[in-house]
Amino acid sequence: MSDLKSLNSECNNADDELRDIEIRLMQLEEEKLQLLHRQRTLKELKTQSKPSGNLFSTDQKVRLFQSLFKGRTDIFANRWQNTQGRSGYSVACHSEWLPGKCNKPKVKCSECTYRQYKALDQQVIYDHLSGKQVVGLYPLLEDNTCYLLAADFDKTDWQAAVQAMAQVCHEYHVPYALEISRSGNGAHLWIFFSEAVPAKDARALGFGLLDKAMEIYPGISFESYDRLFPNQDLMPEGGFGNLIALPLQYQARKTGNSLFVDEQLTPYADQWAFLSQLERISGAPLQKTLESIRPNEMDSMGEVKPWEQGTAIIPTSIENCPTRVTITLANHLYIKLGTLPSKLIARLKRLASFANPVFFKTQALRFSTHGIPRYISCARIEQDYLLLPRGCLDEVIVVLEQQAIKIAFDDKRQKGNALKALKFIGTLRKEQTKAVSIITQNDTGVLHAPTAFGKTVTAIGVIAKRKVSTLILTHSRQLLDQWQERLAVFLEGVDVGIIGGGKNKPTGHNAATSRLLTD
Repeated sequence: MSDLKSLNSECNNADDELRDIEIRLMQLEEEKLQLLHRQRTLKELKTQSKPSGNLFSTDQKVRLFQSLFKGRTDIFANRWQNTQGRSGYSVACHSEWLPGKCNKPKVKCSECTYRQYKALDQQVIYDHLSGKQVVGLYPLLEDNTCYLLAADFDKTDWQAAVQAMAQVCHEYHVPYALEISRSGNGAHLWIFFSEAVPAKDARALGFGLLDKAMEIYPGISFESYDRLFPNQDLMPEGGFGNLIALPLQYQARKTGNSLFVDEQLTPYADQWAFLSQLERISGAPLQKTLESIRPNEMDSMGEVKPWEQGTAIIPTSIENCPTRVTITLANHLYIKLGTLPSKLIARLKRLASFANPVFFKTQALRFSTHGIPRYISCARIEQDYLLLPRGCLDEVIVVLEQQAIKIAFDDKRQKGNALKALKFIGTLRKEQTKAVSIITQNDTGVLHAPTAFGKTVTAIGVIAKRKVSTLILTHSRQLLDQWQERLAVFLEGVDVGIIGGGKNKPTGHNAATSRLLTD
């Protein structure tokens, strides 16, 4: 009997080992396929790195490159890297670092009396392509026109983002070229024009393409609207506009980067043959494309004209919407992406996004907009959920109901601690009492009132009526002190704690609390 049990045990062990061997063989086969694919790619790159003199001479390559990547020819930028590993670009100048002439960084290049900018000529292009230097192009011309548009994608999901924009270009018959960036951790999508077009029109094309791409892949960041080149509609006063690194630099090509690729992000075997076949857009087709790609206002991130603000927008139907959506109420509104179509996700994201007035004011003054986002978005996508600010709830409900979607709520908000001993000391004026009454009938809201209305006291009245622990956020030390003083005057039975302003003294959970927090 014991021999039979031992035999059965050995058979079971053998079955387990056979399964392990089969799994390992499958893994090895998959690894083999991956290595073979990598081998083919490296062979193609090796073949590609050899000069294709049979088709294009060196001069022809330089001229072809210049005919596509056109910008300012009176200046260009060189990439530098110091011994500490820091790198950047600076305008190429004959006087650079000459003693008694160059006073960088104390004196800006545009203000230097000894400046002698180097011209972007054929020799500079040749040096770039042959690896002697890395050249940055200034695409915005002095008359606020340009010959090209480039979109830069460098987030962790850059592959999906650039492929979505490429798909939109294909749908709207916009010729384009995809290039893997110098670092290999991003990509550029290039569009070329047959003549100089207003930078504003070129950028409007980029915005329209990004709007449509976001409907295909909602994960595209709103920062992408700031990563278009040219980066400005108008030349900044005393500046040159933003620069973009030119492609096909030899050192980057050796590592498989700065190459043009197809829709699957595979490098073309013959880079120059690909570039020679690229089409360019002329002015009339550009205007036609702008008219066709201009989306419904509800789906666009274009600027709303002052006289159009508050006007009703006719909703458009979105296909393949679910019949029911659950909104989880917590520190944000959480909506499970699940079966939501990409176009609906993009529309919901735009509810929490708006044009940055600081950007447009700075641009109108012809100052540099570097580091100032064109759009501000409070929407995020995390762990397959769309996160929106709670203040967007009413608008979210409207958008979902417009698509005949039934809404269910899952309330996960914290109830806070009851403040039974809390008492308001004082008397509110008639208009303040009305404001407290209306505000406490709603979960969220904004109190907008003129100076001397007594907004702080009115808010304390709301706290007293709700009788629950409250977190008060202020953006300055002055407001924090003001709140402390007002709370002490108008409330009793409350212990005020402070987080911020150099202090971290929140009150205990068992006590009546009203916490102050400042930046």
